[in-house]
Amino acid sequence: MKQIAAYGIGVLFLFACSCGNGKQDEKETQSSLNDVGDAVPVIRFDTLVNDLGTIREGEQLVAWFDYTNEGTVPLIVQDIKAGCGCTVPRWDKAPVAPGETGSIRVVFNSSGKSGAQNIRITVQTNAENTREQLYLKAIVESKL
Repeated sequence: MKQIAAYGIGVLFLFACSCGNGKQDEKETQSSLNDVGDAVPVIRFDTLVNDLGTIREGEQLVAWFDYTNEGTVPLIVQDIKAGCGCTVPRWDKAPVAPGETGSIRVVFNSSGKSGAQNIRITVQTNAENTREQLYLKAIVESKL
């Protein structure tokens, strides 16, 4: 009887050791996911400020902000917000592969504007720096 009890305790001990709580396996799995998860796109703009110069009130001008994905995974431009309703951004929603380029098209409507304009454009992406600030500048002369 003692042998059966000892045998049973030994089996339970081995069972408990082999099952464990999975923490080590979980840590190894999480570590390998982090290695993949650490790969992020890197967005680099050719310029952060686009100066349209002096324009006449009522003119609509188009400015371009070109960028490159210098990371190792696809870059996604998730959202772009302009600081003024006079500025409308457009961009391709498709992911930009590593090493590839993309462009953001911004239309500025100077109607009702006068003087120096400095419009902030916030670009939200999945890159290491999730938000980039771009600026559109112009001096608007009145029609008079």
